Amino acid sequence: GGVYTVEGDLEVDHYDVYILKFGYITLLEDVFVMYGVNDVDFYMEFAPSGVVSGTVTELGTGTPLDATVKFYRSDTMELYAETTTDPVTGDYSQSLPYFNYTMNVRAYHHIPATLGITVDGPAATFDFQLDETLANILLINDEDAKRELVKYDKSGSVIDIDTGGDKVRSASEIETDLIDLGYDVTVETSAASDPLTWMGYDFIISSSGDDTSPVEDSGYRTDLEAYVAGGGKLLIEGGELAYDAVSYPGYPTFALNVLHANDWEHDSSGTSITVYDASHPVTTFPNTLGSINVSYVGYGDQDSYIPEPDADVVMGWSDYSTLASVLVYDDTPDPSSGQIVFYSFNYVAAEAVGRKELLENTVVYLITPES
Repeated sequence: GGVYTVEGDLEVDHYDVYILKFGYITLLEDVFVMYGVNDVDFYMEFAPSGVVSGTVTELGTGTPLDATVKFYRSDTMELYAETTTDPVTGDYSQSLPYFNYTMNVRAYHHIPATLGITVDGPAATFDFQLDETLANILLINDEDAKRELVKYDKSGSVIDIDTGGDKVRSASEIETDLIDLGYDVTVETSAASDPLTWMGYDFIISSSGDDTSPVEDSGYRTDLEAYVAGGGKLLIEGGELAYDAVSYPGYPTFALNVLHANDWEHDSSGTSITVYDASHPVTTFPNTLGSINVSYVGYGDQDSYIPEPDADVVMGWSDYSTLASVLVYDDTPDPSSGQIVFYSFNYVAAEAVGRKELLENTVVYLITPES
């Protein structure tokens, strides 16, 4: 413990040595390096603590917010301390050892704020003004524990075997990404969600992930059909949705009215999701998308298919560039916004940065007002 070795072709000269260790005062020393082996010991002092305080209010109104304030160590990004504001005054206070931290401040219905800080004195003040959230989203988790173990074609012949799929559910990753982007998210299961409340949100997300028996509940499918028929906006995600709806077991009206999928083509469709329409809002705003790497573990991860004539392919597949991985159905002439976006892949299987940028573009597209 505490032993270090620095190897390299260092010239004979003076060097500034910077040593950072949590719980100790940061050390900066001048060291003269000579020819041969240099043996230099460094002695660090325990770090004192300073008090970080401030106020969290709403941007524009100055209303004090009931917020959560978290402090992460800058070297490991581990959560070190957490506190809450006084809901009446918006004030917070936290004692921290001298060090560098990343602060994260969150309040319900407000966009979170992140700030890098250095605690190197007895007191420091950081005030935050949080803007109201851009959208209220209902995320419906339709990824249950039941799995179809064998995949059949329309004639009943076995065409694939379920390999077990990912252990992480897409809904949890979508929720995390949406919160990081500043949106307010309510999560419900498909079995417990009340469709009478759906129109109270800006839009809903139905997440099936790599579930090999997605939307198998007929009542849930009927509710989704009624929701979009009534003008509700929807993002629907899942790597086996197109096959089950179009081919087997077959949900014709759901395929037509919700997925806008005409004919299923393939499971494993490539190592990446590729841009098909480079001018569409979903691929260009606010992020300019490129190819997004995506893995394939089992047939619940990917579907490529032919859309209905009333829908548009905006992203395809590296092996089948004209077949949909991301489809858009726009029920109005205004191209800046649409009604339905369909991800025919398991969200968890896509690389983190690319899928989050696609998700942000999709949310902006769905909530943009129609002219």
